[in-house]
Amino acid sequence: MNHDGLVVRGLKHAGWSSADYLVLPLLWFLTTPFFVRALGEDLYGIWMLVNALIAFSSLLGLGMSDAAVRFISRSAPPGDKETVSVMVRSIGTVYLIVGVVTAGLTYALAPLLVTMPFRVAPVLVGEATTAVRVGSVIAAARLLDTLFVSVLQGFERFDLMAKVRGPFQVLTMLLNVVIVLNGGGVDAVLAATFIVLLLSLMTKVVMVRSRLLPGLSLRLSISRSVLRRVMPFSFNSWVQGLGSLLSGQVDRLLVASIAGSTALTYYAVCVSLAQQIHALLSHSFAFLLPMTSGKVLEDDKSVLRRIFFNAMNGVTLIALGLGIPLFLAANQLLTLWIDSSFAVEATGLLEVFVVVFVLLSTSIVPHYMMNATALYPLNTLLGLANGAVIALSTFVLIPVAGIAGAAFARLFGLPVSLIGRAAVHRRLLGDHRRMGPFVIFVPIISIFGFLYLIEAPSLIMVASPWILFAVIGISTAIGVFASWRFLRRYNTIPPAAGSGVGSVDESMS
Repeated sequence: MNHDGLVVRGLKHAGWSSADYLVLPLLWFLTTPFFVRALGEDLYGIWMLVNALIAFSSLLGLGMSDAAVRFISRSAPPGDKETVSVMVRSIGTVYLIVGVVTAGLTYALAPLLVTMPFRVAPVLVGEATTAVRVGSVIAAARLLDTLFVSVLQGFERFDLMAKVRGPFQVLTMLLNVVIVLNGGGVDAVLAATFIVLLLSLMTKVVMVRSRLLPGLSLRLSISRSVLRRVMPFSFNSWVQGLGSLLSGQVDRLLVASIAGSTALTYYAVCVSLAQQIHALLSHSFAFLLPMTSGKVLEDDKSVLRRIFFNAMNGVTLIALGLGIPLFLAANQLLTLWIDSSFAVEATGLLEVFVVVFVLLSTSIVPHYMMNATALYPLNTLLGLANGAVIALSTFVLIPVAGIAGAAFARLFGLPVSLIGRAAVHRRLLGDHRRMGPFVIFVPIISIFGFLYLIEAPSLIMVASPWILFAVIGISTAIGVFASWRFLRRYNTIPPAAGSGVGSVDESMS
């Protein structure tokens, strides 16, 4: 595929991935103030705690859903849908067994979970126990759901994925609002979530069977030979998942355990808002995994370089375009969105998280590129090390600095991720510039360092709305434009050794 075709294909996938992802954050943004007020900070914190436990249950999938994407896009012979069907049936059988066993164990242990590790108020123990039990059933169903999402991703049908997931996400949130309006608690909200998840899963199964794998049987069976082909990447993916959970979810559990469910509400709202910067870009650029996997087989380093540098610059500019206004308007946003008392407690925390997630967004492209190439074992080890460092830092910093310490802890993993970034530049792209992996940080650190230095959020806090919008708009435009000029010059395809500046064609030779 030529360069123009590659760009069009990438933009198409990015558009569908973004549309698929944006539905849930938009609904969350619209409904969070209502849920915080209606449920109260304690119950909302319990809801967030259960969601974190559900996220950790993804480890039960053993990384096989991510392996399925790689298997379909790269390992399976073109047109060999029978082999893919056997793989889906085998993984589905494993997921069903694991899900049922785990849900049963969690149901029995739920009373201990809410009273021993976590600081749940005694009056809420009963409702928290029921919520954890319902959450365990959701976790089991979500294992199967992720499998069929992976099938759609493997076939690069991001359009179908967006069309089927969006409506059910809207339905879930509408039911949750109706339940809370009628006096329902967290347990009822989670029960409705489970019912809609089952409907969504059945829709995906029908879609895959009708459009992608017509011969797919739902009979339970396990093919050891196919699983053996999946497991090498599956294990690495599972370890990466563990690292991601240690770096992205264990902080919520530690906040709930050390500071309580009320503190978790402030923390969860701020981290969930700021992490949309990273999450949106991660979903939008998810097409890099199957796309790069295919290009690796062609052994064309010039194409990999083009994909990497274009994607890196794009991710960074979009992250800055989202992060600068959120940083500047943190106090006003929280005041209008929830209330002034919430803003007093959470503004500083949100500002820290914005800077953290803009910086972390620069790891998205290297992560996908490493997973798609022979560097994925290194990515696995680094991901686990990164998660362990962040988890340990969180545990140490929360008693010292409060919940803001958990936000700062995420930055402690950056030095670990730089090792992987250097490997991508040197081994995959042939870029031996010493500062190559670090260039991308210059505009981010410069912009937010300057805003912190002049205390920009405090300066515009008393401004009228029109002045506020104007200052934020102009600041964002200047920051993004300056970053674009910098990245265009310094974070681009490196020239071939000994060729001086060189042309684009020469740099890729």
